[in-house]
Amino acid sequence: MKIPIIFITAAQDDASTRCRVEKSGAAAHLWKPVDEQALLHAIRRAIGQDANPEGEERPSRLLVG
Repeated sequence: MKIPIIFITAAQDDASTRCRVEKSGAAAHLWKPVDEQALLHAIRRAIGQDANPEGEERPSRLLVG
């Protein structure tokens, strides 16, 4: 069983952290303070219900895998 993971960190957006998150297969990586819309988008994406219509602006400070 695959369990979706969303990383939420206080670490700055650096190449080392980004690389570790990408290698982990995480669904998303968010930075504190977490934006509500970014978190909801990450959850929807992690469970396969990405309801973000085409053309709608994606939340900032969100790295998706």
